[in-house]
Amino acid sequence: MRIVFVLPDLPLSGAATRTVHIAEHLVCEGHHVVVVTFLRTIDNSLEERLRQSDIDVIRLTSLRGLRRLRDWLTDSTHTVIHAAMPTAGLLGLFLARISRCPIVYSYTNCLHTQRPLESRSLWDHVKSRLEEFLAKKCEALHAVSNSVAAQLLREYPYAAYRVHAIPYRVTRPASGEAIHDLQVLEGLVHAWPKLLYVGRLLAHKRVDDVIRAVAAIRDKWPKVRLVVLGSGSERHQLARLVAELGVMDSVVFTGESNSPARLFDWADLLVHPSLYEGYPRVFAEAIAAGTPVVSIDSPYARELTKGGASVFLARPMDSASLAATIVEALQNVGSTNAHNGYGADASICGLCELYAGLPIRADRARASK
Repeated sequence: MRIVFVLPDLPLSGAATRTVHIAEHLVCEGHHVVVVTFLRTIDNSLEERLRQSDIDVIRLTSLRGLRRLRDWLTDSTHTVIHAAMPTAGLLGLFLARISRCPIVYSYTNCLHTQRPLESRSLWDHVKSRLEEFLAKKCEALHAVSNSVAAQLLREYPYAAYRVHAIPYRVTRPASGEAIHDLQVLEGLVHAWPKLLYVGRLLAHKRVDDVIRAVAAIRDKWPKVRLVVLGSGSERHQLARLVAELGVMDSVVFTGESNSPARLFDWADLLVHPSLYEGYPRVFAEAIAAGTPVVSIDSPYARELTKGGASVFLARPMDSASLAATIVEALQNVGSTNAHNGYGADASICGLCELYAGLPIRADRARASK
């Protein structure tokens, strides 16, 4: 089977790293995989990782790339196009129509429908229209978590028979050089407690609540350290907040990392208070690594908490509750073992079954004879 993954770009983001992870597993299962991207924001580490796994990366920044992709699509009897993100979905739908291939569209979250109407941006409204259009046109709708699937069923009840909930699972990441990236940062190796945030620095991620929580527990634990891995539009506002609260020596911004999972062995807790998520990869990786997680009471957190993982839930948008929950977690959790319910095999098998069950269009089947 041939699978074409379509992404707008390859940055260090959840959708991109999730796609890379799935693509690598599919190649190990003997499938031929190509990743198509059409913007120039390409992270070299992810592209190099794909090529090392014998996965071609086609950039549609020229007619040459489009012709190469067209030839590749028409040279197979069973090719599936799998797109994520609305703009990639539109390109994937176009490619599916010209090549007569079935298309799967992944819904990674439903942020544009979860936000209050008055706080939705123009892009939220555009994205809502695009994803509604894709829900009507794509052969299969892949939900990366059960909570996302439930949201899809509420938003697009007419597409219920095409919604497939295949939760994205992760395996225990390799821990080699687990704290190498942090040893160069003075004072962090011997700090306690060591808190970690990994993700985009956006308003709905509520990183400001984490910083306020650190300020609140400094009296109890003066050596507390918070490492923030990520970048985003809130970076400067968060830096100002750190200065205002006087916690410059307790909070470290390190920018993005292509291997944040290696830091779980270093951290005592992962703090993840995001208001809206589909299936947060870093949350699942922390659970798989046996690192306790402090999050908020939300559908995605409740889904990932099942099975006895060490997850502690605070009230949303409440830094005092988050601080109290961090204290509770540190006082009540000891050394933990990796959670065994987050293997990738079930996810890959589920996707393979979904691909295999998609119909080969009659005119394409006749052309292959």
